[in-house]
Amino acid sequence: MAKKKEMNEEQTFMKNKEVIDIKKFMLLKSKEQDDLIIDTLNKMYEGAIEVSKKHIDKVLNVVFDNKDNDTFLPHSLRVSKNGNKLIFEFKKGNNALLILFLLGFLFLAGYATYAGVQLIGKSKMNIDLNGDGIPDLNIDLDGDGICDVNCDTNKDKKPDQNIDYRNSNKPTFNVVRPDGTIFNEMNQLDESGKCKLNCDTDKDGWPDTNIDLDGDGKADINIDIDGDGNPDLNIDTNGDGVPDVNIDDDNDGKCDRNCVSNIVANNKGQLDVDLDGDGKCDINCDTNGDKIPEEKIDYAGNKKPIFNVPDENGNLTNKTNQDTNGDGKCDLNCDIDKDGWPDINVDLDGDGKADLNIDLDGDGTPDLNIDTNGDGKPDFNIDEDGDGKCDRNCTYIIDKNGKGGSTTIGDNGANIEAAALVVMFEDGNNIALSNLYPDDQDDPNVNTKVPDIRFSIENTTDKPLKYNIEWIDVENTFTSPNFWFKVSSTYNGFNQDWTTAPKSNGRMATEVVVAPKSKQIYTVSFTLHGTGQPQNYDQGKYFRGKVAIDIIED
Repeated sequence: MAKKKEMNEEQTFMKNKEVIDIKKFMLLKSKEQDDLIIDTLNKMYEGAIEVSKKHIDKVLNVVFDNKDNDTFLPHSLRVSKNGNKLIFEFKKGNNALLILFLLGFLFLAGYATYAGVQLIGKSKMNIDLNGDGIPDLNIDLDGDGICDVNCDTNKDKKPDQNIDYRNSNKPTFNVVRPDGTIFNEMNQLDESGKCKLNCDTDKDGWPDTNIDLDGDGKADINIDIDGDGNPDLNIDTNGDGVPDVNIDDDNDGKCDRNCVSNIVANNKGQLDVDLDGDGKCDINCDTNGDKIPEEKIDYAGNKKPIFNVPDENGNLTNKTNQDTNGDGKCDLNCDIDKDGWPDINVDLDGDGKADLNIDLDGDGTPDLNIDTNGDGKPDFNIDEDGDGKCDRNCTYIIDKNGKGGSTTIGDNGANIEAAALVVMFEDGNNIALSNLYPDDQDDPNVNTKVPDIRFSIENTTDKPLKYNIEWIDVENTFTSPNFWFKVSSTYNGFNQDWTTAPKSNGRMATEVVVAPKSKQIYTVSFTLHGTGQPQNYDQGKYFRGKVAIDIIED
C-alpha cells in the first residue's frame, strides 16, 4: 500500500503548474530572485525534490538568455518563456499506446525513420548519471516517449546521437538529420588518424577538446594546440560555450586575451619524483600512467607534497578540483589546463581557503594574490587582510588590442603576456583622507600627515603609448580650496605642482607619453594647506577618490 501511495503522490504533484511574471522578476534583487525560484520549485515538487543551485541556475539561464527559451528539470519539469511569463509545468504522460502505434507503423512501412531510431523505451528515458537530479542521458524534452538529446543507442550508458554541450539540452554533436545522415560528428580524424575535431579524450561520450559548436568544421573552444589532449586556447571554464581563458581573438593560434600561461607555466613540477632512492614515488605520482600526477602533488617544483596527499587511511587530503559549494564548478585547487597541477584558487596550507591566484569573478583567471614566478608568494594584487580586495602591489592590465580600457581590478586578470601597459599601485589606488589638520600645525598630537599614493606605469610594447590619468569616485567635502595635491614622476611622466584637489570626477592629465620598454614611477602627495589663521570651516571634512589610467587608442 505504501508503494501505491507514493505513486499517487507523484501523480498529484506532477499536475502542478506555476507562472512567474518576468517583468516583476527582473525588478527583484539577486537573492530575492533565487528565493522566488526556490519557492516556486518547492510548490511544484511539494518537497519531493531538494532544490539545488544547479536547478536555480538553469531557471535563471532561461530568464536572462535570449537564445534559451526552455529547460528541463527532474521529473520532466519544463521551465519555459512565453512572452512575459515564465511557466513551470510537467511534461509527462502515458505514451505507451503511441509508442506501440509508431513502432507498428514503422515496421509495416519497412524502414526506420529518425524517430524510430530514437524510440528507446520509457523506462530508459531521462537517466541521471551523476545523481544531481537532472537527466543526462536519453532526454525526452517534450514527453512524447522519444529521445531528443543525448540518446544512448547501444546501451553503454554513453550518448551516441544528438549529443549536447554541458547540459545545454541542445543537440550539437552527432546530430541525426531527417534523412538519417549525421551532422557535426564526434571524434573527427585527420589524415594521420589522430582526432582533430570534437575529441572525446576521457571516453565518456561528450567532447572535451577541439570542440566545434556550430558545425562549421573549425574548433571554437577548448582548442588543443600541441596535441597533448589538453586545451590550450579558448578554454571554457564554466561550460557556457564561451571561452574564458587564453582567448584567441584573431584566430592566429596565439592568446590575445585572458592569457594565463604566464601563471600556469610556473606551477608545475617533475613527474614521479623519488626523493629517497627507494624506488617508490614520493612527489607528483602518476598512478595510472596518463602522464598526469594524481597523488602527492607539489607546487611549482618545490618537491613538497601539498595536493592529493593520502592520509594514514589512504584518503586524499587537500584535493585538487574541489567543488566546495555543490554548484558543479571548481572552487579550490582548480586545474584549469588539466595537467594535474592546480592553477587558480590554490590552497597551499590545506586549510580550505585559497592562498594564491584567487579568482574572484569566476572567469578562470586569477585576480588576487597572484604568483608570477612560482615561489609560492603573491607578487601583485596582494590582499593582506583577507577582505577580497587588493591592498598592495595592485596591478591593472591594459591589453594590446588597441581598444583602450581603464584600470579596474579584475578587468583583465593577470594577462601580463597580453599587456600593453602594466599599472601597479604600491598600496592600492583608493584615497580616503579625513580628520586632517592644516600642515602649519606643530602639535604632535594632531594629524597633519597624509600618505602618498605611489604607482608605476610600464610600457611593454615596442612603440610609444599615450594614456590619460583620471580622477574617479571623487568625494570632496572640504569647504575651502586649501586641500591640495601634487604629482611627481620619472622618465617624462606627468608632473603637477601643488594645486587644489578636485571636487568631482575629471581628468588629471591628458595624452601622457610613455616610451617603448620603459617604466614611469609616480607619486601623488596631499596636504591641507595651512594659512596661519584658524581653519575651523575645514574641520571634520574628508576627501575620497581613486586614480585610474586610460590607454588612448591610436
